[in-house]
Amino acid sequence: MSNVKIVIKKDLSELKGSTFITGFRTIGEVGYLAIRHLALKRKMERIGYVVTKYYRDVTFLDDYGIATPFDIFYDKDKHLVLLLNHILPFQREWNDFAS
Repeated sequence: MSNVKIVIKKDLSELKGSTFITGFRTIGEVGYLAIRHLALKRKMERIGYVVTKYYRDVTFLDDYGIATPFDIFYDKDKHLVLLLNHILPFQREWNDFAS
């Protein structure tokens, strides 16, 4: 059983054929900053989030409202789905998170 649960609050058929992009907070933060910039500048709709078994119980305010550690956004015009990782998942969950 997977330690990762994806919660989407949109009809999945609408997302079919979308391009998926993500980035992580690592040295330089470029992946994280690029995804956050796209989500904010394109005014993308937050459509869900990811929950993991070892999920850190944290929420905070970001420019788009209440944020979770792993937010999912959708741009209907560009047909893009973004995963914005505010934190890194625990190393023991990397395989489940990637699949």
